[in-house]
Amino acid sequence: MERAQDWRWSSTSAHLRGKNDGVTALAPIKERVPDFTDLLTSASEQDLFERLRAAESIGRPLGDNRFLARIERLTGRVRLLWNA
Repeated sequence: MERAQDWRWSSTSAHLRGKNDGVTALAPIKERVPDFTDLLTSASEQDLFERLRAAESIGRPLGDNRFLARIERLTGRVRLLWNA
């Protein structure tokens, strides 16, 4: 796949269309990223895929330091223990 929206199981298409696909919760992403197209064009999709796959492979969330700090507060888990 060359683009995220081309992958059958990706939520990207729903976010780009702004239409509920019956599975994807649009509101949480819309609140954090008002223009989803900008998210995809801000970094190459290849870079995004690589970062996502790396995070998935070790069971850690993907996000900036502010997001990760919030997840730590909410879950009581520190980054070093996320894949433990």
